[in-house]
Amino acid sequence: MGIKQLSTVYLFHPNALHTRFHHSLGVATLLRYFLGSLPFDFVQNMGFENQLLLTLAGLLHDIGHSAWSHVGEVFPQYYGKKRAHDELSAKLVEGDTRYDTYFKDSSLPRVRDILRDDEAERVAELIRGKPPISKTLLRKIQKEENQIKKKEELANEFQWMGNLIEGPMDFDTADFLRRDALYTLANPGLVDPYNIAKNVGVEKTAGVSELVFLSLPFAESFLLAPELMYPAVYVESQNLLAEELLLRAFMKTYDEQKIDDFWFSTDEEVLNDMKDSKDKFVQRVVGLMRDRRTYNLVLDMPFSKITHTTIISNLKSLFDKRYGLLQLENHIVEECKGKGYTINVDDIVVSTWVWHTEKIPHAKIRIKEGECVPLAVESELVDELTRSKYPLSRSKVVIGTYGLSGDENNAVIKATLSLLKDRQYPC
Repeated sequence: MGIKQLSTVYLFHPNALHTRFHHSLGVATLLRYFLGSLPFDFVQNMGFENQLLLTLAGLLHDIGHSAWSHVGEVFPQYYGKKRAHDELSAKLVEGDTRYDTYFKDSSLPRVRDILRDDEAERVAELIRGKPPISKTLLRKIQKEENQIKKKEELANEFQWMGNLIEGPMDFDTADFLRRDALYTLANPGLVDPYNIAKNVGVEKTAGVSELVFLSLPFAESFLLAPELMYPAVYVESQNLLAEELLLRAFMKTYDEQKIDDFWFSTDEEVLNDMKDSKDKFVQRVVGLMRDRRTYNLVLDMPFSKITHTTIISNLKSLFDKRYGLLQLENHIVEECKGKGYTINVDDIVVSTWVWHTEKIPHAKIRIKEGECVPLAVESELVDELTRSKYPLSRSKVVIGTYGLSGDENNAVIKATLSLLKDRQYPC
C-alpha cells in the first residue's frame, strides 16, 4: 500500500496516487474475469487449482517491488548492480529467507506459510511468464527422459498461462494501462475487461497453446496504448528529471550496503530518511517532492534530432549503465569551469530514455482456426513500430538545471553534447 504505482508522476498528475497493491488487485480481477469468459470445457480441463494459482500469481506478481516503484528498481544500477522486481517477487513466493529481517515486525503470514512448496513453485513460474511446472511435480516422474518429455508436454499445454502474467498481451500491462489512464486522464484506448475477454483467446498452433489476439483493431489498440501513454505520462520529460533527482538523492542517502534497506521501505519511509539527511542537495530534493516541483527543463531532444552516431551510442550506453550519468555530470561541470562558468554538479541533472519495443515482434494474431501469424505480418501499423526510425523518434535525452542563468544553461547544453561526441561513456 505504501508504494505508489507511478512513483513521481503524481508531481504532474495529482490524482496518480494509486499503489502497487491496487494494481495487483486489478491484475487478479482481470484474470478472473478472463477465465470466466473462456469456454466452460476449456476452463474445466485446466483445473480449479491452476485457476487459483493463476489468480494468485496476478495478486503476488509485484510483491518484490522496491520503494518508488520502477525508479527504485533503477537505483541499484548506479552501483553497477541489477535487480528485477519480478524475479524477486518469484523468489519471495518460493520462500527465499534472505530478506526475512524486513518482515519480522509484520503480523501477517508470509506467502510460504500459506502455499505448499509445489504451489509456490508454480505461482513463481507464472510470475516469471512461464507455464506452471514445478520441480516437485517433475521429481515424481522417476526416469529423466520421462521428466523431459512430460515437462515439454506441460509447457506446450500451459504456456498461455505464463503469457497472461508476462508476455506481448499480458494482463499486468492491461491493468496498468487502464488504471494509469484513469488517474492521469489519458486515453486508455480499448483496454478494458470486456474488450480483453472478447478479443484475446487461447489458440493451439504447432502443438503449443498460446495467448493470441483475435481482432486486428483491438491488437493495434492494445499495442499502441503504451506507445501513447509512455511519452505523455511515464517518460514525460519533466517526470524523467524528477526521477533522476530522486535517484541522485537515493545515492547520497543509501550506500551500496544499504540497497536492501531502501528496497524494502515504503515511499514515505524513504522520504523520511532523506529528510533527516544533512546533505543540502538531498534536502532540496525532498522539498521539491513535497512541493511537487522539479528542475527547469533546458534540453528535451529526441535521438532522431541527433546527427552524430557517437552521441546516440553513448546515450544508449548510459541508459543501460546508469552510473555513467554521474561521470558525465561531473565532466560537464569541469568543462563549464574551463569556460569560466561556476556551476555546482548538484545544480544539473541529465537523463536519457531508450525506447524498446521488444514485446511487439512476439505478439500473434489468429487469422483463422488453428492458424496464427506474427501481428506485424497482418498490421502495417504495428510493423512500422519495429523499424529503427520509430524508436529513435521516441528515445530522448533531457537536461534539467537549478538556479542557473541563460548563459550557464547554454554552456551546460554545449558541454553535454560535446562530451557525448568526444568521449566514451561510461568511462
